[in-house]
Amino acid sequence: MISLYWYVVVGILSLCIYFHFTGKPVFWKLTRKYPYAALRFFESEPENWLVFYEKPPDGYRSVAPAEQWCGPFIIYVPSLPNPTVVIFGRDQGLEASQERFVAMVKSGKLT
Repeated sequence: MISLYWYVVVGILSLCIYFHFTGKPVFWKLTRKYPYAALRFFESEPENWLVFYEKPPDGYRSVAPAEQWCGPFIIYVPSLPNPTVVIFGRDQGLEASQERFVAMVKSGKLT
């Protein structure tokens, strides 16, 4: 029988892995709260974000190889005709980009 200790260890490791690959929870919370501002931000940093306004086309991994880009992430932007936007973040530089977005929203520059 597996002890409670191992459930706790596996749970903590799972959370660490989840947050490592999905980024900062505050970033995603602000992205949901200000989706249009987030979209403008993603568009302003094409070196860090790929934006698809529709389902990514077949063969999109040639543009966003899994070794370099994480995602897909879905954001809902109600002001767009097709409000479901698919984004990918470049592994290298992703955390710094997320921090810039959070700082810009908190300073009132993007909202």
